Amino acid sequence: MGKFQIVFLSFVLSILSPKLVEAHQQKIPAESISIFSDLKGKYLYRAKINYKEKILSGMLIIKKSDSNSYRVAMVTELGMKIFEMEFFDNKEKPFVLHSCIKYLDKKIIINTLRRDFESLFLNFASWEKAKVKYNKEGEIYTYYYQGKRKYYCNNYGDINKIVRSKFFIKRETTIIANIKNPYPKSISIHHHQNRLSIQLTFIK
Repeated sequence: MGKFQIVFLSFVLSILSPKLVEAHQQKIPAESISIFSDLKGKYLYRAKINYKEKILSGMLIIKKSDSNSYRVAMVTELGMKIFEMEFFDNKEKPFVLHSCIKYLDKKIIINTLRRDFESLFLNFASWEKAKVKYNKEGEIYTYYYQGKRKYYCNNYGDINKIVRSKFFIKRETTIIANIKNPYPKSISIHHHQNRLSIQLTFIK
């Protein structure tokens, strides 16, 4: 293929690419994408939190209520509560911390846990400034909230990865495996700037 043909082909692709991307994006409306179903219900996960030199393990319960809130509680195998928090779809009262053990009850840790779970409960339909583009990993939904979050979706509209960065530095990566609405089978959250990781495996 000659040099002129290569340049001409590149020009044609540059014109057609946006249209192809737009056509692909139209197949998966943003409002239809969610990590957890909008339907009320309970989700039980086996949970493990690694923070510095300590490992906390037990069960994590996520409950979606009629009031459009998500309540999250983690307890050990012996029944001791690690934390309990609630997220509301209301800008005036978006988050409430009900309880937390002393080891984790630090502002930086509470804010980190808040961002982690908030990332899972965000409603795409309410994102007025969400941006969508397409690359080799699939569709990327970009939402700006306390740093830059990128949501990676596969061709079926299931979110399989969330990456949050700030000032071009990657803060945390969340891997969501085998999502089948209304719940994902596993969630793995890894923080790159501190020694904190969360692993959730679905039970029922």
